[in-house]
Amino acid sequence: MNGQQQTARTPALLTQLPADAEHLLEVQVPGMVAWSQTVRAERGTTLAVHARLLPKRIQGPAQQPHRAPPPHEVRMPAGQMALSSVVHAFRVPYLSTAQMRLDPSRTYSVRVEGWASLGHASMVEHAGYFLEGDARLAARESFGVLDGEERLVRHASRLHVFLLDANRTDNHGTLMVRVREWDNDGAVTTLRVDARTHAVKLSRVDRFLLRGLEPDTHYDVVLRDTAESARTRGFDGGRWAACWACTALARARRPRPAC
Repeated sequence: MNGQQQTARTPALLTQLPADAEHLLEVQVPGMVAWSQTVRAERGTTLAVHARLLPKRIQGPAQQPHRAPPPHEVRMPAGQMALSSVVHAFRVPYLSTAQMRLDPSRTYSVRVEGWASLGHASMVEHAGYFLEGDARLAARESFGVLDGEERLVRHASRLHVFLLDANRTDNHGTLMVRVREWDNDGAVTTLRVDARTHAVKLSRVDRFLLRGLEPDTHYDVVLRDTAESARTRGFDGGRWAACWACTALARARRPRPAC
């Protein structure tokens, strides 16, 4: 942890780590490729981290040298980018989301009203969300983007809504999330998303950075599935063929900035 050797073996509980700071966690097993990840835990919480180690390849005379994984940073012009459901999946801290309990046996429609500022003139009318639920909640229904159009929510026990921003100190404004019950005479409950409190900053290791975009140019992002489909809830949860960032870009109604 942070370059300091630990005596514990997995599963291990590491305590007394400074909160609200990034820490470099490394796991080493003989015969396996070393694993590392930058982690961040909030005060008073326990962060569960699962290390997936791969066996080292024994290079023989007829084997080609093992290629290093592609970098997580590329420059334009870039014809395509590969997004990994393991490498580019990010953790959203519970303390950074606006939350609402739901009844898994009921159906809801959810939409966003209002505007929030993510600093200066950058205004947004959409927010990211993810759902907790039972085994009936499929992967492609468990997270995405909320905007002014109603989105159906089923088999969910809790709704989490958040914004993505690298610096939330200059944010202001509130988005109103209207949650309407289909089975209770259309009763509507409002969930408030504060631009500062509920803004999430991605860790450096979770980002795929594309440089060289022109601010005055509009770009079309097309998502295509691959032979090995992305899955976020295991094989039973089904595959997922979209990402939050690209969905947000496609749904933006105002002139789209380079992102």
